Amino acid sequence: MKVSTGCQSVPANSLKNATLFNRWLSVFVVVLMTGSLSFLGNAAKAQNLANYAFSTNTNASLEDMTVSTEVVAGVQDSYASTVLPIGFNFYFMGQSYSHFNFTSNGLIRLHTSESGTAITGTTYTNTAGVVTIAPFAGDNKVNNGMRYKVVGTAPNRKLILEFTGFTVYWTPNVLNAGNMQAWLHEGTGVIDFVYGEIYNASSSTQTRSILISSSNTATTVGYVTIAATPTFTTGSATPISNTIAGGSGTSTGSPLIEHIGSSAQGSRRIFTWTPPAGPTAPSGLNFTAVTASTMTLNWTDNSATEAGFLVQYSIDGGTTWVTAGTVGANVVTYNATGLIPATNYDWRVSAFAEISGNAATASQATNAAPVYTWDGSEGTVFGNADNWTPARTTPSNVDILVFDGTTSTVTAVTTQTIGQLRVINGATITASSSATATLTISGGSGDDVDIQSGSSINFGGTSSLGIAFSSGSHTANIAGTLQTSTTGTFTLNTTNAVMNVYGTLTLGAGTNTNTGAIGTRVFHPGSICNINSNNINIPTATWDATSTLNINGLVGASSPTITSGQSFG
Repeated sequence: MKVSTGCQSVPANSLKNATLFNRWLSVFVVVLMTGSLSFLGNAAKAQNLANYAFSTNTNASLEDMTVSTEVVAGVQDSYASTVLPIGFNFYFMGQSYSHFNFTSNGLIRLHTSESGTAITGTTYTNTAGVVTIAPFAGDNKVNNGMRYKVVGTAPNRKLILEFTGFTVYWTPNVLNAGNMQAWLHEGTGVIDFVYGEIYNASSSTQTRSILISSSNTATTVGYVTIAATPTFTTGSATPISNTIAGGSGTSTGSPLIEHIGSSAQGSRRIFTWTPPAGPTAPSGLNFTAVTASTMTLNWTDNSATEAGFLVQYSIDGGTTWVTAGTVGANVVTYNATGLIPATNYDWRVSAFAEISGNAATASQATNAAPVYTWDGSEGTVFGNADNWTPARTTPSNVDILVFDGTTSTVTAVTTQTIGQLRVINGATITASSSATATLTISGGSGDDVDIQSGSSINFGGTSSLGIAFSSGSHTANIAGTLQTSTTGTFTLNTTNAVMNVYGTLTLGAGTNTNTGAIGTRVFHPGSICNINSNNINIPTATWDATSTLNINGLVGASSPTITSGQSFG
């Protein structure tokens, strides 16, 4: 399971020292005037689009997109795709990006995760910390959809985004419009724009910008000026617009946009941005303060030009890498938290400026999570350390709590995050709280809630109780019985989890609140769900044809609340 739950004074003790100081000061002033002091700080290391080498040619070819993922088909005036995976980590201006979205208006946005806010509309605004890439920005159109694909093999893959049948301006439909592509290169961080038969659909002149940007400052925005020899300008956040001559204004586009449009493969206009090489890799990656859910990474900084360090990990042997975080220049430690107990982590740390350099790599496993078994030797209070074996004197958010073969009453359950909850070997537990409480499951190896066949846990009492799962991916196994009987509200939140019910789920609290999509609860063959409350909220779930849903105790005009889209056995 993935877990969710940074003037030296010179002694004046001799004339000789004073003279040396004066000489040193003279050198300092000269060096300062030339701007070559490497120790002036991180400002000299900041990312700047001016550090990207711009080049252009008319010898390119569009990539064949016959086999590709079609995002949308047909004529699209202002279509915006959802946030989609790049397929690899792409580095731009010191940041790693894993997702993108693009629009029929010629706009592309890069995102650090699938939850990024998609770019939409016909115009753009340079926004702090937001990447906008635009082969043509404005009120444009595609006449034959949008598609993308990844070619090549790691670490040299290339993402190709195609605007098929692209035209400047949105009307009329131009039947002979060609394609426009943007290419993002893994590893090198290179960006390419390639243009086919590109026309102005309108008979009137239009103004359009071609740009790349990572934020909204002069050093993070750059624009292309279309000319016989196109140029790329940085140093101003103000857009540079190109005037595009009017076209035919008919369904047959003409003429090609000068210095952009081309009519044959091998003669396509291409714009290329190449970042400088990444900084020298750190070395000596090692680990200290290792626990079940944390560890500290340490390394040696071998670069004088980095803007910071990128820290990534893999728990599948290097197939998938996750960005844990970044630290600033000259920082040589990283505190990793929220890790999965008893799990081997492959780590890599790379120095970055505009792009990331080579990485220092090493592996370290987390410790096993502490396991505490209920013995009830000092009464019934959940928070009494001596009711657990060993004594639970320092609770942590990765603790595995086990009820093993005992029939027990557990009181005063409090809100806290634990690693896993296990009810095993015929245990029968009644749990309650004196105040509203939620047990949040952070996860570990295997099922994060495990109620074995023949075992049961009943959340009773008078206060509201709940079970939730922290961010990540979790599973719960209900082979025995999970029951609610509190007169307060019981909340079963299976967001971030899949709860597999093989036994019985009985909801009898004063009010039952069930949060989670259909796929987060699965009732398997022979499973039973009992609704014993008049305030009925039937769990949203996937129901096997041989599972049983019993609705008991319906009173008066009350009626079951059933989320649509479910089929019941």
